[in-house]
Amino acid sequence: MNDLFTCTKKAPALQKLLGIFCLAIFYSCISTPEKIDNLSNGKITSIGHGGPGIQNMFSFVPLNTKAGFKKALKDPELDGVEMDIQMSSDGKLVLFHDEKLQHKTNGKGKVIEHRYDELIQYTYASSFYHFSPGKHPIVGLEDMLTELKSIRPEGVFVLDLKLYQGGLDEAKYIVDYGHELVNILHRTNTANNVCIESMNPFMLQTIQAKDSTLKLFLYTTEFENGIKIASENKFYGITIKYTKASKETVQLAHDKGLKVSLWGPRTKRQNSKTILLHPDYIQTDKINDLVKKLRKY
Repeated sequence: MNDLFTCTKKAPALQKLLGIFCLAIFYSCISTPEKIDNLSNGKITSIGHGGPGIQNMFSFVPLNTKAGFKKALKDPELDGVEMDIQMSSDGKLVLFHDEKLQHKTNGKGKVIEHRYDELIQYTYASSFYHFSPGKHPIVGLEDMLTELKSIRPEGVFVLDLKLYQGGLDEAKYIVDYGHELVNILHRTNTANNVCIESMNPFMLQTIQAKDSTLKLFLYTTEFENGIKIASENKFYGITIKYTKASKETVQLAHDKGLKVSLWGPRTKRQNSKTILLHPDYIQTDKINDLVKKLRKY
């Protein structure tokens, strides 16, 4: 009798757990559309966030490193990679995400406070929960683009411009940054490969004035305002987190002739939800799943 009573008491809890499991399975299986309606003839360009995106602890390499980009581009179906760009104190461009070095490397202080030759000596520190054999130094943009071009001549390289000018004059900082960027693209013959994104319209205008053929994306957090600014400045497109977008707002951008790059999906379900929005580019952390889902388009 006691055993029967115990089983009866446990049954609702078991039913609840089963229900949660079934819902999780249901929501992870979001179907993707049969056809993509965008400005890229129905193709969505797949981009690896920071190179390899999120990885497990046994295969981890840092984002924005040569090893990370090479790992991502081993998949021949991945169209390209995204990288974060900053300027050194002597006007050179390097790949790094954070404003300060100490959170991810063996260096200290802000990137803008160091010369280029100092920055490329710093290496990424391995977190205790990541197994990452070998050293991964900070790399210069020119070196990285040269190597990526040789690996994937037709690859798409998304450059996310991080503007941390410190105490420098903002206008001079942006002009120096923008001019060095365009010069690097011309020296490496990658102007046709890159998509350039920034939250600062003046930065994009500076680049546009030096080379109007470059694909410039306004990185925005407000879709409709972003469409307005990008359209007025004749930028190529807008970049926004997928959770800030809807199928209707993506269509608004397309109606203005603006391509849409969505970033942020980290799971299979989030990849599927992002595809349903019909963007032109998706920057994902779950690379293999996105590539698999895009095969039918």
